[in-house]
Amino acid sequence: MLFRHLRLALLWALLILALCLMPGQDLPQWRWADLLSLDKWVHAGLFAVLMVLLVLGLKRQYGPAWARSQGLWTAAIVCILYGVALELMQGLMMQGRTADALDAAANTAGTLVGLVYLRREMRSWT
Repeated sequence: MLFRHLRLALLWALLILALCLMPGQDLPQWRWADLLSLDKWVHAGLFAVLMVLLVLGLKRQYGPAWARSQGLWTAAIVCILYGVALELMQGLMMQGRTADALDAAANTAGTLVGLVYLRREMRSWT
């Protein structure tokens, strides 16, 4: 079964999709959050978790050696493209939402944080 080990990553990706496609008026508005750029931290955190879940699923599916060599970079590219695609969808399809290059950058930064974390963790993989 192809997606058996990727269930958590796919569910997380669907959660991100649901959050990103919510109409703008349905999003909470907190002035203090704007001061801390909380939105960007949330984007980065969501994509760091997505990256980790995706690589761990690929590790279970194809083994640690494949995850180390190809899975890490495959997952990073998928996460970055997914983050950019979501921002483009927000700009093109969602009323009250706009495509934000800084959100795409935060998605990418979160992916890279997940990548750095995983590279450190891979040392213990057998």
